[in-house]
Amino acid sequence: MKTTNYIRGRKKEYELKHKLERQGFTVFRTAGSHGVADLIAIKEGIARFIQIKFTKKPISFNQEANELRELSSENIGLYFELYHYILNAGIHNHIIYYGGLEKDDVAF
Repeated sequence: MKTTNYIRGRKKEYELKHKLERQGFTVFRTAGSHGVADLIAIKEGIARFIQIKFTKKPISFNQEANELRELSSENIGLYFELYHYILNAGIHNHIIYYGGLEKDDVAF
């Protein structure tokens, strides 16, 4: 069976889901989602909406990032995140938006 980016991405979703659960988050996977989040993680008043992308080579997700930035400015108190994994390279980018601003120093 051919391994597709969808299958690789789903695997990354489960890996991140289990990591967040070990950190005490309650995590919901929105299977087959074409919405804003593949995972929703909640803990002690923190809500994280996480989108995961898996590609074979670096590509831009500007449209998705802009949508998350816009959502974060409309939903103060919620974190919107985009993880981009590249085959054989691991995580390429992790963007976090909170209150319409890009954050790089968020500690959960």
